Amino acid sequence: MILDGGFLILNYLVELSDKRNAYVFSDLLSQGLSVKEFIFGLSQCEENDKIVFSPAKKLSKLEAESLPNSVYVFGGNVSEETKEILSKKNIKYTNLISDQIFAYKNAMLTAEGVLALIIGCNEKSIFESSILILGGGRVAKAIVVLFGKLGFNVAIQTYNENEYNESLIMSKKSFLKDEFSSEIGNFDIIINTIPKQFLTEEILKKIKKETVIFEVASINCLNVELLPQFGFKYIPSPSLPQKYCSKSAAKIMVESILKG
Repeated sequence: MILDGGFLILNYLVELSDKRNAYVFSDLLSQGLSVKEFIFGLSQCEENDKIVFSPAKKLSKLEAESLPNSVYVFGGNVSEETKEILSKKNIKYTNLISDQIFAYKNAMLTAEGVLALIIGCNEKSIFESSILILGGGRVAKAIVVLFGKLGFNVAIQTYNENEYNESLIMSKKSFLKDEFSSEIGNFDIIINTIPKQFLTEEILKKIKKETVIFEVASINCLNVELLPQFGFKYIPSPSLPQKYCSKSAAKIMVESILKG
């Protein structure tokens, strides 16, 4: 916190381990704000300073305890125990992922990242491929909308009945709950957005050897120890906006940070 001519100027301290945050740093700086790099244990912070982490950053209890009191912190999902520590230290925590506008725009960037990843990892033309999207949430919908506009052959699966009803007008084929399991062998590309291990060994046996599974969710949809038994390719694909659209991802981060 800096006083300049009687006016309060807040410091923004940005942790730079995420590529997006380098752009956040420069974007904030270009707006005439006071911006410094944040390093655990080394950075000097004052009351009401704002510390910016990546949306992918999940502060540990130890990291939360090391933060100074009475600052603002921006980051991703944190555990309930970490939230309690932050609250006791009078730290106002903003989960960027819980910002609906940020989450929507980030989902669209994730969809673009999925497209780039498929083009780079798949030897078969996407236009010749049958694609199954597992999940009916924000990211899944963004992928369906983008792929639908491009004319891809897309089916979607969800365990949620409301999402299923929406998916009926978004994709050529929709599956509710485990209906997809009997047809999973027909797909060349599978994109998982459900943060849960739910593909059983019985289902995995039905997947073609030529199929590629892209794991977009934060939790694997299958037991990775079973992979040597099967011939299909499984590609963990976390933090796609960071990898493929980092500058645009930083822009929506800054919008959310300045709003908070």
